[in-house]
Amino acid sequence: IQRYLNLPHGEPQLITAQCDTKGKGTDYFVMPILQEYDGVYYCVDCVCDNSADYEVQYENAANVLVNNSVQECEFESNAGGDRVALEVNKRVQDKGWICNITSRPTETNKEARIFQCLSWILQNVIFKDPSLYSPKEPYGVMMSLLKQYSVSGKKQLDDVPDVFSNFALKIQRKQRRKQTIIMSSPI
Repeated sequence: IQRYLNLPHGEPQLITAQCDTKGKGTDYFVMPILQEYDGVYYCVDCVCDNSADYEVQYENAANVLVNNSVQECEFESNAGGDRVALEVNKRVQDKGWICNITSRPTETNKEARIFQCLSWILQNVIFKDPSLYSPKEPYGVMMSLLKQYSVSGKKQLDDVPDVFSNFALKIQRKQRRKQTIIMSSPI
């Protein structure tokens, strides 16, 4: 895992977020905030909470999006995530901020997706140095869950690696769209 003490100089090209909403039981609501500098993504903040109080989740998500001036956020729409996206978007707008909030279903096996994206995440996402957060704050909880995950096949909390794998796929989709060339017809 790559770490940073300071962000690069200048303004980020993009401030983005990815959200995996909470299902039932021990699931976590996880939403990392990432700033892009020259194709590298610095994870600067997050929501990482397993509270069953949806109103608290909506409010925490809206606050983190507004406080970090997030420009776009994609919610996983499986298991009601599209409804959560609408609720969070209402709160973001009520706070006077505009964020392009979208939802998208996941269509691939979670474990396979995490394994597929692991290398990209390790090469392109940089996390805060441990001296910049405490273990009990949301960022510390997120990092603990990320570091505990193993592709060994045992049943474990996989919400954090899952949200980062969905983020990796979102960025790769965007890069493919940018590479599409439109040619004029010779006729």
